Amino acid sequence: MLCCGRTDIGKRRRFNQDSFICESFDNGMTLCVVCDGMGGAAGGGLASGLACGNFTDSVAEFAESFGKRESLSRSDERTIKQALTDACDAANRAVYRRAEEQPELRGMGTTLVATLHFCGVLFTLNVGDSRMYLIHSGKINQITHDHSYVQYLVDQGKMTPEAARRSLNKNIITRAVGTEASVEPD
Repeated sequence: MLCCGRTDIGKRRRFNQDSFICESFDNGMTLCVVCDGMGGAAGGGLASGLACGNFTDSVAEFAESFGKRESLSRSDERTIKQALTDACDAANRAVYRRAEEQPELRGMGTTLVATLHFCGVLFTLNVGDSRMYLIHSGKINQITHDHSYVQYLVDQGKMTPEAARRSLNKNIITRAVGTEASVEPD
């Protein structure tokens, strides 16, 4: 699997609050993680860096203990999914703990989207509205579901996807890493 990353501050922000890591492990697993700090919250860049690093460290520890495989059983797949959830918990705890220790950072948070490729299987996890797309056979498909206010309205049938793209509220996320003591990823 070929992985690469690039980040851009964009046209409206003064500081880049993005972090990403692409890493291959000795057992053949490849991990890609992207975190985008919450723009208006104090410490968004710190939150994304903490989340990205702690998530990766947790997966690296798991990869070392999991070892190599030629193929995956259903049990292996469940174990990998749990390891990704555990890594998200580790990232969330790190960000939340830092915000609790430093009052000026209260409310900081970040999105997190990650994929782990192993034995021909792509595992994904996301929190927030950073997206993952699958490009295959010339088609692009979004494979994550946004945790945002406008996506909620679309899901409820109260807003069209077209209106959501133009909405002034499209940057309001409903789930983030580090803003609460725990978070549930998809």
